[in-house]
Amino acid sequence: MPDFQKDADSQDLSKLQHPLKGFIHTDDGFALTPTFTSKKVKQPGNTTTRKRYRYYVSQRAIGQGYKSSKIKTVNALIIEKTVQEMIVQTLPNFADSINLEDYILEEIEQKLRGHAQYLSSCEVHESGFIGMIQHLAPKIILGVNSIEIKIKTKSLKKMMSLAHEPVDNDRKPVTEKLDINSEIKNDVLTLKAKVNLKFTRGRTELVDSETGKVVTPNQREPNRALMQVIVQAEFWRQQMIENPTKSLAEIMKPYKVKPNYVRRLINAAYLAPEIKRAIFKGTQPSGLQAQDIIQKHSMDWQAQKKDLGFV
Repeated sequence: MPDFQKDADSQDLSKLQHPLKGFIHTDDGFALTPTFTSKKVKQPGNTTTRKRYRYYVSQRAIGQGYKSSKIKTVNALIIEKTVQEMIVQTLPNFADSINLEDYILEEIEQKLRGHAQYLSSCEVHESGFIGMIQHLAPKIILGVNSIEIKIKTKSLKKMMSLAHEPVDNDRKPVTEKLDINSEIKNDVLTLKAKVNLKFTRGRTELVDSETGKVVTPNQREPNRALMQVIVQAEFWRQQMIENPTKSLAEIMKPYKVKPNYVRRLINAAYLAPEIKRAIFKGTQPSGLQAQDIIQKHSMDWQAQKKDLGFV
């Protein structure tokens, strides 16, 4: 078992659920405290389920009122994956800043590349990522226009003795590549990216200030509602294939389901395979909702992808 994972396994569950707990603050000096809310989500077939949404909330907003704070809440998954990507992108660049008698420069470079590759293969809720954060003990400062990460060089030195399982990782970055400024001063490594916090359709987005591109992580928890739409649509399509002489109303009669809804729902069965795979992996565009995929779309797969924001 990797050392990172051993250390993380000894942490309490709350830190495993919120890996940046205790490490992240707003630029006005207030801690961002992890919390969550649970909301009812309507599912196909007029059923409901409860979904948990994790986020970090400013202690200033809690103590002095939400109007007093520039940053009130921020989506947990977005900020965690952005921090992950900033470290992954820059970690291998600082080998010459770590002076260790037992290692030559090439060995340090190889070690840092291995750690970055391992970190990029972890999901933020997994113990490997938690362990890495515990070892690095970063100070993360979130502003409306920037994210700054400070890591002491002694923490990087300690990483040299840590082991992890090698990974064959061809994973794409979890965000668009950020323009990150970095420097080492007084034995502290500082990483800084200029971003804007943008709120759209109830979701927090991060926008690169230099390029204007949304850099929200494209890998997120799979959306159960979207997956269920695809599964049910495929079920009804299969029923139609197996009963070619029956009308849709006849097929549906034993199930006591409203025909109008199923006629819309079945549109999702004819989406491009790439769209369906993305939904089950959780890599669909942010903001994609069930009503978007049950609309009638062109049978041209490229047109579907364009209409739904995949290209």
